[in-house]
Amino acid sequence: MFHIEDSPQDGTEPGSDPIVIFLGLYLLLTAFFILLNSISTIEESKLKDALSSVNNAFKTVGLKTTPQTFFTSDVGAFAEASSSLLKVGDLVKTAIPLARIKEVRPGQLMEVRIPLDEFFAPGEAKLTSKSNKMLDSIGAILSKPPLDFRFDVEVLVGTEWILPKDIEKGETLAISRAGTIARELRARGAPVETTIAGVEVRENDDIRFMFYVQSTDLPVLNFKQLLDEVVE
Repeated sequence: MFHIEDSPQDGTEPGSDPIVIFLGLYLLLTAFFILLNSISTIEESKLKDALSSVNNAFKTVGLKTTPQTFFTSDVGAFAEASSSLLKVGDLVKTAIPLARIKEVRPGQLMEVRIPLDEFFAPGEAKLTSKSNKMLDSIGAILSKPPLDFRFDVEVLVGTEWILPKDIEKGETLAISRAGTIARELRARGAPVETTIAGVEVRENDDIRFMFYVQSTDLPVLNFKQLLDEVVE
């Protein structure tokens, strides 16, 4: 038969164990902070001031700091730039339904992949009616970036390995197509300094467009100047 003792044999009172007391205090403090959190309110303006104060207090010496900017989901310059990028994607999809669109970084970087036979006439560097319509539409957007932002555009035409003997014979079809895209984009208003087209060796023989939205505060990588230096 089991025997249950009413109290410890060492003479201590029930519940006087230090661990029990510690756990009781811990639970009491937890409940107190939960209560404080439930009745507290967050003022956005004070939160911004606090964050700015912390950033200024712990900023790295020797590095240039820029003012912290807060964006909301539906207003402000960032929202306008993000909307422009989404509009580019919509226009591409409307003109070429087989295009695959991916937001790599929402509001900042969009990737568009288009089959070659949808963009060029077979075996030629001549644009199709679909691709002409697409370039007309997005050129209007690229030529007028949102205030304080700019568009950087990179176009890569997929191709097989290009051998030296092929280059010696003259411009390859892939290189010719890349040049056509660059000229047509620039003719429609895409920024010359930040628009570049080239070839990329890969299995998927499609065209990959990368549309970047960059702040005008960031340095510009002048593609045209780099190309001129390479040619020289």
